[in-house]
Amino acid sequence: MSRVRALLDEAEEIPSGVWEGVANLLASGWGPETVKVCCATNPRDVTSKLAQLAEPVTGWTTLNMDTDTEWVSAERWQVLRLDGATTENVAERKLVFPGFLTFDGFQKYALELGGQSPKYLTFGRAMYPLAALQNTIIPYSLLEAVIGRPAHHRDRRNRPRCRGRRQDHCLCRRVRSGHRIHSLTRHAQPLEEATVLHSGEPMV
Repeated sequence: MSRVRALLDEAEEIPSGVWEGVANLLASGWGPETVKVCCATNPRDVTSKLAQLAEPVTGWTTLNMDTDTEWVSAERWQVLRLDGATTENVAERKLVFPGFLTFDGFQKYALELGGQSPKYLTFGRAMYPLAALQNTIIPYSLLEAVIGRPAHHRDRRNRPRCRGRRQDHCLCRRVRSGHRIHSLTRHAQPLEEATVLHSGEPMV
């Protein structure tokens, strides 16, 4: 086989076993054009396997809904977000491409809950409804806000230090692994595969 292509539509709904097959398929690649996998979905469930693969390095809550449309995820997938607000039917307020999201449909979603309804974010803007998840007690956006991410800072002598006020104390642990030494501070900051987060109802 010289080229292998896999297209997974409604990728959030596929069984978990398929992802094991995808991993095996990607492991068989032997060049930049041999094996490619494309996954398309309307982003509904941020806890899904697809959302984990497509999550930005800095987390979902850091995305700007109006400007962030493409990124490389923490799992090294190339992610393309197709924002319904920028499509021809919506931007030109007329039917340019039948079967896709229309301006009237976009406005219907936008008027629900002041533009923060799960339907508007999922089908209108191709964004995960982090703070508008239904049937949840604690929203995902609150949980992600308390997740720490390691930040490594060093002084001129290559010693670990903290950035902050003078009274801050740097608490670190040195871990030896082979011939490398990694320092962990207490402060936290923050291809061939492709994932497409698209807006609008599926075409019929």
